[in-house]
Amino acid sequence: MPEGSTIAIAIAASGVGITLIVLMLRGGFIMGRLSNQVDGLTIAVGELRAEMQRSNQELREEAQQREQRLREEARQSNLALVAAISELREEAQQREQRLREEAQQSEQRLREESRQSNQALVAAISELREETRQSNQALREEIQQKEQMLRVEMQHNDQRLRSEMQQGHQALLDAISELRAEVQQSNHTLAVLTNHTHDTDGRTVFQVPPPANR
Repeated sequence: MPEGSTIAIAIAASGVGITLIVLMLRGGFIMGRLSNQVDGLTIAVGELRAEMQRSNQELREEAQQREQRLREEARQSNLALVAAISELREEAQQREQRLREEAQQSEQRLREESRQSNQALVAAISELREETRQSNQALREEIQQKEQMLRVEMQHNDQRLRSEMQQGHQALLDAISELRAEVQQSNHTLAVLTNHTHDTDGRTVFQVPPPANR
C-alpha cells in the first residue's frame, strides 16, 4: 500500500475518533441538560401542588371564619330580639298594673282601655313577630348567598390551579419529546460516523443506516 494512502487513512481514523469523542461529550451534555430540566419541572409541579394546597387551606379557614362571624351576628341579633321581647313583656306588665290601679276608680273605663291596650299589644307582638321572621329570612338568604359565592370562588380557584398544572405537565411532555428527538438525531449521526469502510483506493465510505422510527 502506498505511504500516502497509509497517512491519509491514519488521518481519517484520527478525525473519526475525535468526532466520536465530541459526539459522546455532546450526548452526555444533552442528557445532563435533560435531567436538569426534568428535575426543574418536577420541582415546579411540586410547588404548584403546595400552592394549591395552601390556597385551599386558606379558603377553608376563611370560610370557617366567615361562617363563625355570621353565626355570631345571628346570635347577637337573636339576643337583641329576645331582649326587646322581654322589654315589651315588662312594659305590658307595668301597663297591666296601672290599669288594675285605675280599675278601682272606673271599672268600665278600665275595661275599655284594657281592651284597646290588649289589641294594641297583640298588634305590636304580631308586628314584632313579622319583623323577626323577615329579619331571620333576610339573614338566612344573606348567609346562603355568601356561602354560594364562596363555593363559586373555591371552584374557580380549583379549576385555575388544575389548568395551570395541566399546562405545566404538557410543557414537560413537549420538552421531553424535543430532547428525545435531539438525542435520536445525535445517535443517528454517531451511527453514520461509526459505520464506515474503505474502498480499494483507501477512501472512507460511510454507510448511512435507516432513521429510527419515532
